[in-house]
Amino acid sequence: MRKSKGFTLVELIIVIAIIAALFFIAFPVYKNFANRALDSEGESLLVKIDNAQKKYHAKFGVYYDGGEEAKDYDETLGIDARENKNFKTFTITSTGKSYSAQAIGSGRAKDRVLKNSYDRSDK
Repeated sequence: MRKSKGFTLVELIIVIAIIAALFFIAFPVYKNFANRALDSEGESLLVKIDNAQKKYHAKFGVYYDGGEEAKDYDETLGIDARENKNFKTFTITSTGKSYSAQAIGSGRAKDRVLKNSYDRSDK
């Protein structure tokens, strides 16, 4: 009897099942890693806003209110997001003793909004 040189259908199905299982395990891990990489730019923008707000508060005694409108540049705080790839706009709202900032995603990070807030009303 001659020996077959090919793969059987069962062997091919098993290999495909193993590859599919690896994909379904690896894809969520990859997606999480990719989102964290995208978020790093937005987090950097929020740190810049936080540092600028601290300087503004030290000088004027209140936090700067940039309004509800999303913008890519704020002259008062010196924040410029125009060079960013994924987080090109931000908002800064303030009550004087507290502030809230949002980095708004675009491009590959669209539908992502990172938030940061600081409250000194109890101090």
